[in-house]
Amino acid sequence: MFKFIFKTITVIIFLIFLMIGLTIWKGGMPFRWAGEKIIMAGETMVAIGEVIDELDEGSEKVKETYKQIKEITASDKKGEGEKK
Repeated sequence: MFKFIFKTITVIIFLIFLMIGLTIWKGGMPFRWAGEKIIMAGETMVAIGEVIDELDEGSEKVKETYKQIKEITASDKKGEGEKK
C-alpha cells in the first residue's frame, strides 16, 4: 500500500515539474488551447443568451412556452417536478 502511495505521489510531482518545464521552455504554447476553449465556451454562452433574449421579446405564444419551460425547470430543481 505504501509503495502505491509513494509511486502515485512521485508521478504527480514528476508531472508538475514536466508542466512547469514545458511552460517555461515553450512559452506556454502547449497550454494555450485551454484558453482558446474557454473563449469558445464564452462565445457559445453569449449566443445562447441572445437566443433566449429573442425568445423573451417574441410573440405571446413563445412567451407562454418559455414560461412553461421555466416553471418545469424551476420545479425540478426543488424536487417537485410533475410526473406524467
